[in-house]
Amino acid sequence: MTSAKTPPRQVISTGSYKAALYSLILPGTGQLMLGRRKEAIFAFILMVFWGSLFGTMALGVYFDTYSGDNRFISYVLLGIALIPNYLAAFYAARPVYAPLPAAPVVAKLVPCIACGTELSVAATVCTKCGHPVQRQEAANNATARILLIASIAGGIWWLWGGGYQWYLNGISRDVAADAVAQYRMVEKTGSNMDRCVQAGFVAAAYLQAKDQRNYENWHWIEKAACMNAGVLK
Repeated sequence: MTSAKTPPRQVISTGSYKAALYSLILPGTGQLMLGRRKEAIFAFILMVFWGSLFGTMALGVYFDTYSGDNRFISYVLLGIALIPNYLAAFYAARPVYAPLPAAPVVAKLVPCIACGTELSVAATVCTKCGHPVQRQEAANNATARILLIASIAGGIWWLWGGGYQWYLNGISRDVAADAVAQYRMVEKTGSNMDRCVQAGFVAAAYLQAKDQRNYENWHWIEKAACMNAGVLK
């Protein structure tokens, strides 16, 4: 009984532990260093949709409560959110193979950006005009480093520079605006007690949003409405 032989293959992109580390921090940067643009785009899109969804859920659970059970849930959600990072790092460390071509491989030529002369990929300067040949690998590495630094800076700002708090304050402002709209409806058709209760909701919403000026304004409106309803505040 004969076993099927694996067809001969060639390595078209070697893996790299350095690229894997880059992709572990920011999916796609390691693939970009290796010149795997399609793989880098896929990893980045997966991170944006998958990582943002579960990462936001994890942060919400983590910051909204300090109970042990919910903190554990936030860690689980964070681990799920990092799945694109694990996958990108795993594939960045592996080489990419392709079947050997049937015909002889023709040496790849690249054009000089200054004069257009076709040059070997191993050339360092143009043989015609002397212009330095820009390496795609160097450009990929520079782009990956810039993306990595930008992502780290963005993460630091989001967690410790007020980014997440700004996000929460935005939600609180939206809640306060909805409460004001409901008060306007109650003001037209509701009773004095309804106005008292709804004004209290508005004041509480502005207090949650840390908007001191609007909180004080609506606190006085609440007191006046409750006095008209016969409730002392």
